[in-house]
Amino acid sequence: MKFWLSLSVALTLTIPLLGFSSNSCLFLGMEQSCVNLAMGGHAIGNVNIWHNSPLSSLSNPASGAFREGISWGFSEKDWLKATGLGYTSNSSLVNLGWDGVSLTLPSYKLEDRSGVYFDLGMAGSELSSYHAYDSAEVYGFAFDAVKLAGKLVNVPFVEEHFSLAGGMNYLSIESHYYPPSSPYGKGKGESWDIGTAGRFSWKDESGVKLEAVAAYTHRNAFDDKIDWGNGMKDPIWESESVGYALGASLSAETLLGNSKLIFCENLLSARYLSSSSNESGYISKGYGGELGLLDTFFLRRGRYDDCQGDVTGATWGYGVNLHYKDYVSVSWNYAKYPGGNLSPNQEARDINANLNLMKVSKGLFSLLSGK
Repeated sequence: MKFWLSLSVALTLTIPLLGFSSNSCLFLGMEQSCVNLAMGGHAIGNVNIWHNSPLSSLSNPASGAFREGISWGFSEKDWLKATGLGYTSNSSLVNLGWDGVSLTLPSYKLEDRSGVYFDLGMAGSELSSYHAYDSAEVYGFAFDAVKLAGKLVNVPFVEEHFSLAGGMNYLSIESHYYPPSSPYGKGKGESWDIGTAGRFSWKDESGVKLEAVAAYTHRNAFDDKIDWGNGMKDPIWESESVGYALGASLSAETLLGNSKLIFCENLLSARYLSSSSNESGYISKGYGGELGLLDTFFLRRGRYDDCQGDVTGATWGYGVNLHYKDYVSVSWNYAKYPGGNLSPNQEARDINANLNLMKVSKGLFSLLSGK
């Protein structure tokens, strides 16, 4: 009874926390990347193409096309921690990227589940308890059309200044809300997400680089449903997001010269992102930005507005990225964001790692050959 009471409370509160929706699998709307959470919430992930975090591929499948090498990410958070219900949300993904093509795969199994995992704890009575949870395994593909076209048609200006990425994720979903004795078994379903992102960049001789990004994402693009058995089916959570971002950075190599001692691409960077989501007619907005120093230290600030769901407030966070150029990196990010009346301040943390094998092998060859 305690579980069903807390579950009823949680599901009732999920409506204002995630935006009203008559759909199932609302856990899919929880933003997993702390970078995005700190700059304005889950809508921001639609337009954030920076950072080697495969967790952003959940928010926009096309973002993987902007990453090179092997990227791994893991996030965890206590959902509605202030309520004491003990719910947790975890995710772990891998991106394999090379020359404008990327694959997204589930990674690091959590409680025998991989990808995205929302744990509701033990449910039922003392005599008959069971484990209640939601999970989704994520498999994705992304590509940069400009890079791929450049292999066939050489247009230097377009290749230098433009990127146009597209992507698709397939989600295999399981939901365990009902006890084994229920006429409804575990819910099973699948969902397809599609996304696109375009970028224009310009770098002048002084080392200043300007970027403009526009993006669109449709989660559950084909209105798929989850099947509970006995003819009971529910629509899976669905949303459309559209947004833009602006960025400016100062090149370290242009100002300091080409030296093996220079470990970063940018001395300074600043970005502003804005995006909105339509969840079955229910609108939420996020906007914010970040300041970066040496591509290593980041301060982030933003705002999330879901007035209809009564979830509004400032978001903020920070990140540390230990790296050498774009060869190898390990980053840690923290975010604090609003969670509604029951849990006004929520926190999350994630860790990401990236290894660009092509760059590393070329660097080793250059070092050993003395070139």
